[in-house]
Amino acid sequence: MNRKTMSIFLIITLIFTLVFSQATYAAENNDMLLTSVTSFDLSQENAEVAAAAFLLSDVVNNEESEWDNTSKIGEVTPMYDLNDNITAYSCQVVTGNENAGYIVVPASSELSPIVEFSYSSESPVGILNNATETLNDTLDALNNTSDKVYYTGGFNYFKEVESKGKMQFNSINNEEIDRADIENNFKVTRENAKRNNEVWADIKKVNKSDIKELFTAGSSADNTYGGAITDPNAYLQSVFMTTKVYTYDSSKSKILSYVGNWLMEDYESTNGVGASGSRVNNCTLTTLSNILIYYSINGYSKIPSDKASIYSVVRAEGVKLGYTPGNGLGVTSNDNLVDNVWKAFGCTSGSGSNDYTWSFNTLTSEINNNRPVMLSFASDPYYNHTIAVRGYATYKNGGSDYLFAVVRDNWHSGDRYISSQEAYVACATKITPPSSKN
Repeated sequence: MNRKTMSIFLIITLIFTLVFSQATYAAENNDMLLTSVTSFDLSQENAEVAAAAFLLSDVVNNEESEWDNTSKIGEVTPMYDLNDNITAYSCQVVTGNENAGYIVVPASSELSPIVEFSYSSESPVGILNNATETLNDTLDALNNTSDKVYYTGGFNYFKEVESKGKMQFNSINNEEIDRADIENNFKVTRENAKRNNEVWADIKKVNKSDIKELFTAGSSADNTYGGAITDPNAYLQSVFMTTKVYTYDSSKSKILSYVGNWLMEDYESTNGVGASGSRVNNCTLTTLSNILIYYSINGYSKIPSDKASIYSVVRAEGVKLGYTPGNGLGVTSNDNLVDNVWKAFGCTSGSGSNDYTWSFNTLTSEINNNRPVMLSFASDPYYNHTIAVRGYATYKNGGSDYLFAVVRDNWHSGDRYISSQEAYVACATKITPPSSKN
């Protein structure tokens, strides 16, 4: 039996194991003593495979499923407890180009592989991020110091936000929760923990690369949702096929605060600017707008603090250069867009310049001079897409250092990374701010 055939066989076995596990869990749970989960031992890839298997199981076995054979796993976001353990993963389901519900998978092999799912609702991560944005569409919101969503069991999801100068936790119901009142509530019976470990053992036998057609990053020509690095340590372990731990070296890293983390659809959608709907090809405009938020917060008084006001100017200048929602804006116009936007805000000495021969030294030099960079890709992992570089991070093991660019990619609100271990075809657009902040 060849590798692909074996993988398909394992998936089919896993489907029925998952269905059986979910069908029996609730009935036995009420009759036996619950104990606390002892460890969070599952990787993001384990969770992605479990979500894909559940998605496939539901499409094949559930006549009332609202997913179909075009549905795939898209963006996957880790969630945490207050000790920074990853406790679960929120897996976005995508049908065509539309979000189609979500699947939440735990990060402990003692728990049943599926925490909850929905065919159409926004994920807990999305609900909390949107609630945070509507709370403070002002300078306070942009000072939000945590992109993390916290999950502590059951339906307990939280996000930490800054409000009126102090940090607070908001629940998924938009209630303020004291940190002292948040505790882990991961419980399971010993018998079910044993059974769940057996289910996860089957999941771990499946190689994600053999089921890549179940993921948007594996099937999409333009890499719509990812291929990006979320965990530099895990990435380096995979590249070098090792279990060595690579640690963050803050002395050789620099990350600029306040580069906006607004997404493409936050600025513009198929239903119009500022309306709900699928995102359009406005990645370049989104990137520049998020970078201008950084300059606004850092004292450039001619740049407004409101993201919508910034974007309206950026978009207007983009349209003059040929921007359309369907085709976006050509990379050769990046520098002209930056020049014209600075002038539109009354900052005549601000400028942009395209660098097609950039290197990581280019990026670190710009960041050391407190200047975020636009990076437009013609290769993976962000084919035909523009992102904002807001810093660089060094990870080390022994005497070896490994450099990453820290980026806001307009698809995820948190940071992603670009590794210096790989080669890219891209244009770096340097942004020089005006000589005067006034």
